[in-house]
Amino acid sequence: MSTLLDRWKVQYRTIYNTLYESPRIYYKDLAEILGINREYAQKRFKEALDQQYILGPEGRKCSYNNLKEYVYIIKCKNPDIEYLKYRKDMNVIYHAKLLGFSDLFFVTTRL
Repeated sequence: MSTLLDRWKVQYRTIYNTLYESPRIYYKDLAEILGINREYAQKRFKEALDQQYILGPEGRKCSYNNLKEYVYIIKCKNPDIEYLKYRKDMNVIYHAKLLGFSDLFFVTTRL
């Protein structure tokens, strides 16, 4: 029983090291590195996330090539008015007011 758990821990560590080198890797490529099929690689990846062997931004999902998203970071004179303007825009996916070097951050589907 412990040999199976040890093998899984080795796979979790391999997943972590692979994500450190290439954070946007496909499950099929991860499966080739681990020497298992894609479904089990996906399962091991999710288990590693659930058991917190991998945290936060180390695990990133590859987006589709035809999905275009644009990120804007803006410094403006009146961020409250601009925030309300972009809040009503249907092309804006995510928006936030910031403190520091910029005032607004938003992700949109259009330029």
